[in-house]
Amino acid sequence: MEDPIETISLQDQDKLIKTELNNFTALIINGFTTGILQDKAMQLFNVTLSDLLVQKPNSNGTDAPIKKINRIIVQQEADRCKEMVPCEVQPVLKVVDENVKKTMNFFNQNKDDLLLNMANEEFPWIVEAEIYDSDSPSAQIVVQTEASLEDDGYVRFENMSISEITSSFKIRYKFKTPQGLTDSNYTPPSLASTKSLSSSKAEFSCISDQSNMVVVENEFFDLSISVIDKFSSKQVKNLDWKNHTWQATIGIHKMEKCQAEGSLQVDSLNTSAYLADGVFNFENLYINKTG
Repeated sequence: MEDPIETISLQDQDKLIKTELNNFTALIINGFTTGILQDKAMQLFNVTLSDLLVQKPNSNGTDAPIKKINRIIVQQEADRCKEMVPCEVQPVLKVVDENVKKTMNFFNQNKDDLLLNMANEEFPWIVEAEIYDSDSPSAQIVVQTEASLEDDGYVRFENMSISEITSSFKIRYKFKTPQGLTDSNYTPPSLASTKSLSSSKAEFSCISDQSNMVVVENEFFDLSISVIDKFSSKQVKNLDWKNHTWQATIGIHKMEKCQAEGSLQVDSLNTSAYLADGVFNFENLYINKTG
């Protein structure tokens, strides 16, 4: 049987129909995995729903089995965190289905226990992370506070960061109720990790937004610099989070293989800082000698 969603053309009216079919598919999947659909079938039609196969959009007609959600398991804890920059080790969660045995050893779980085929754009399953049991009451998760459940049964954070230096904290993970199920009595699973973590002082570096720039002697040029995390090289934004006073200096760095001559002239320099973006701009620079 052809996937009806795949065979729809992309006219405006058809796009609307396609979106509605996607929404309907997502509602069915979410309703079954939470048990809401089974309860409704029994209440309204006295029918027992024990299994569900769904042809998801872009599945090329492949049937995807849907299972009931059981719980969250932390496969990889966050680690080596620093204030306001992504932890060097990002957390990875796995979500298991109703078939998992609660007494089963973590390392003996098999792939069949994973809650598969749950990713959808319309009503995604989103895990939200928050700090608890911290010695710094104001510490919180920043940059990336949530991540979506993927089709392979995993939730992967990529940029989870901690707002400040703290010697001890723990992380709680909890599913947000997907849109479309918010009027139900369903309570999504959550997990409070018992591992105690810490966050240390961040180390910053900077990088020019222009590479291999060629300038002309005694002619003005501009330079834009981004602040980055020294470990991940990711740009650091919201530099005003602690109301620090930032000072930026600029100069010529001489390299052994280059015969740098002249000096960088800043008598007409204009500077601007965009702390929310982590960017410093230097305008009207010039070098007074070719080198």
